Amino acid sequence: VALAAARQWHEPVLVADTGGPSGGLAACAGVEVPRSLLELAEGLAAGVPLGGGLYANGPGGVRVLASGPEFASTCAHEQVSRLLIDAREAHALTVVDCGTLTREAEQTAASTSSHAVWVLPATAHGVRAGGRVLDAAPRPAGQELIVARRDARQPNAPLRELRRIAAERRAPLVLMPHLPGLDAGRLEAAMGAAQVSLQAILGALKR
Repeated sequence: VALAAARQWHEPVLVADTGGPSGGLAACAGVEVPRSLLELAEGLAAGVPLGGGLYANGPGGVRVLASGPEFASTCAHEQVSRLLIDAREAHALTVVDCGTLTREAEQTAASTSSHAVWVLPATAHGVRAGGRVLDAAPRPAGQELIVARRDARQPNAPLRELRRIAAERRAPLVLMPHLPGLDAGRLEAAMGAAQVSLQAILGALKR
């Protein structure tokens, strides 16, 4: 989504995550920064100047705020929110991967968002499990989108079930095709396969 936006819009686009043990976003983008969003927030809470090097330049000019694997367990809620609000003011689009919302930093980041994009596998199991998670998850303040991602290894869930979940959330439904592994070497293939879905997501984000 961030890469598609950066190719179409003239203003800068930032993609970030909240840190964590996988370092997945940094691996996907092929770049990383020394301090994760959470580490920046903790430094800010301690009165440490932010300094430079907050983000790295990733594919297509996207600014990337993501570090390698880290296992920080604390969360400076106010500072995480402040950093993300400042990021939104400085960018045409700020995309934050909030993981599974099991960590405090993920929940704090989600609570500051203007849009929440829920991604679930478009499979029978994905619909059952995703529906249960959505029933338990707090309602975000902003607009929601449901992205149903096809998994070529499993049969598709009935479209009516996906539509039911979207209707219950009063959220647009976007169908995402099966994508190749999202690492830095296969982003172009993923962008091509997901072109129509990405346009639908960007259209919803601009409303």
